[in-house]
Amino acid sequence: MDTRFSKTENRNLNKKRYANEFKKEAVRYLVIEGESVASVSKRLGVSPNQLYKWKSLYLRECSADSKTKPDFKEAVADNERLHKELRSGTARTAS
Repeated sequence: MDTRFSKTENRNLNKKRYANEFKKEAVRYLVIEGESVASVSKRLGVSPNQLYKWKSLYLRECSADSKTKPDFKEAVADNERLHKELRSGTARTAS
C-alpha cells in the first residue's frame, strides 16, 4: 500500500487556516483604521496577497448587502477625510 501523499494533498496539509473573526479584524485594520497592508501583514504574520484577497472578499460581501453598503461607504469616506485632516494638521478636536 502506497502511503505517500500526492503533491496536491501535501500542499493542502501545509496550508494555514484562519478564523473568520481573524480575517475580519485584519480587514478592519486596513479599511476602518487605515493602516497599510505592509504594517498589518508584518504585525499579523499574514502575506500581503492574502490581506488583499480578504479585503476584496469583504468589500464584495458588503456591496452585495444593500443595508451595509451605505454605512460602509460613509465610514470609509469619513476615515479618509480624517486621515487627510491629521496629515495636514487641520484636525478638529471634539469639544
